[in-house]
Amino acid sequence: MNVNTRTKKGVTLIELCVILAIILIVIAVIYPFFISNMKTLYETETRSDLQKEGQYAIKCFTDKTMEAQKITELKALDGKVVLSESDNTKLDDSSAYLGEIEFIAPSIDSTTNSAISYCFMLKDNNLYYKQKPFNNNIKVADNIQSIEIQTIDGKNFSECKGLNVKFTLRKNQVKSYTIESQVYFRNNPNNN
Repeated sequence: MNVNTRTKKGVTLIELCVILAIILIVIAVIYPFFISNMKTLYETETRSDLQKEGQYAIKCFTDKTMEAQKITELKALDGKVVLSESDNTKLDDSSAYLGEIEFIAPSIDSTTNSAISYCFMLKDNNLYYKQKPFNNNIKVADNIQSIEIQTIDGKNFSECKGLNVKFTLRKNQVKSYTIESQVYFRNNPNNN
């Protein structure tokens, strides 16, 4: 009698352990590259968001500044007016020095001799805008770390023709993004 004995082939435990070890080695080599690329992608997306936000914030700020005749007030966070002989200052959430900057512009209605006040505030890393007498704060941008303003002509704020403006934005641990602009007061009688 001829008995046909078949041997069953399968994966042994040793072969399975060798395959798992090879897979783990490949993963250990690839994993740092994957994490590095994910971190770079996150930083790039955040910087892109900061750039968009900064461009929108500085556009809003410069559009209103161009309509103005002059700066009327620089207020500290406690409400005290600090418009001084200075030709530069910084709106910064980390210091209690400056909380608001207010511009005055002529009214659109030519029949009245009234003026419009535009006010920008930096609070909790957010830039707010309000038009007086309405006094309702409109949020313009997030992640604003500081706003630096300096007069163009070296005069004090109440007499200058325009401003150099620098916005610094920061989000999470990403390196800060800075955007700058120069703006002249369109309705300033000294600019004619």
